[in-house]
Amino acid sequence: MRKRATAWTITILIIILSTIISGGSSLNKLRQETIDIFYLGEKMNGVGIQHDLNMIMTNSVNLTVVAGRYLGQGHELIQKVLNARDALNKAETPGEKYDAAQELLSSVTELYTYLGNMELKEKDQNFRESLYAEINSHNIKISRSTYNQYARKFNNLLNTFPANILSKVAFIRPVELYE
Repeated sequence: MRKRATAWTITILIIILSTIISGGSSLNKLRQETIDIFYLGEKMNGVGIQHDLNMIMTNSVNLTVVAGRYLGQGHELIQKVLNARDALNKAETPGEKYDAAQELLSSVTELYTYLGNMELKEKDQNFRESLYAEINSHNIKISRSTYNQYARKFNNLLNTFPANILSKVAFIRPVELYE
């Protein structure tokens, strides 16, 4: 009788453990797929939010090159853009990247506006305008990204049964939103 009870206990523990492992593995896979959308895009073609942030950083530096011809590279508005770009480049989580991107966009707009009040060569004026248009275009693409929808869907899943239990046991954390 004692052997039978021990066998049942071991069987139940094995079932529970395998459920936790497989459920946790499935949740972890879903979590990673959601994070991948941030970096690679919904179609996994490399055009996610991170791609657009990289393009914004590149175009913002190009704007500082144009500005440097008229203001000098040490000008405070140029340095403000470069510092904001560096902060975005160093940001690690979607929330940190969002905050840093907002700061960069603000400093780029300030520099763009300042240059608009100056007498620029036609080529530089056109370049200034096209860079700013590209920066705004990438920002619009980011605003239309489906990443936050997928992140919310995943985070909501973690609040439903049995995922709410499995996520705690398997240490699966919610995904940070880009906001």
